[in-house]
Amino acid sequence: MPCGKGLGTPIRIKGLSEKINYNKAYEVIRMLVEPGRVCIKKFGRDAGSRAVITSVSKDGFVTIVTTKRQKERKCNTKHLEFLNETVDAKNQEQVNKVLGISNAPKKQPRK
Repeated sequence: MPCGKGLGTPIRIKGLSEKINYNKAYEVIRMLVEPGRVCIKKFGRDAGSRAVITSVSKDGFVTIVTTKRQKERKCNTKHLEFLNETVDAKNQEQVNKVLGISNAPKKQPRK
């Protein structure tokens, strides 16, 4: 028998008390995906760091900025845990404040 979640398999979503099927869970996740949503990376090099969604693609991917790497890059929505927090994605000052990034220029190493 193949491993994985079937279409009728009930799953749990953090914050919801009842079990819901996979299709319903996907609809809930799609509602949470919006520019400016604050989330936490679950997998990869940036695992455990806060992130802000800057744009959304149609193929299930989003563009994010994280605390560890400030450069925008693509990320799968399955690799994110969404928080109940939003900011204006176009306002770089707000994004930096939520992520805890200082705007001070980095010092150049001495030669």
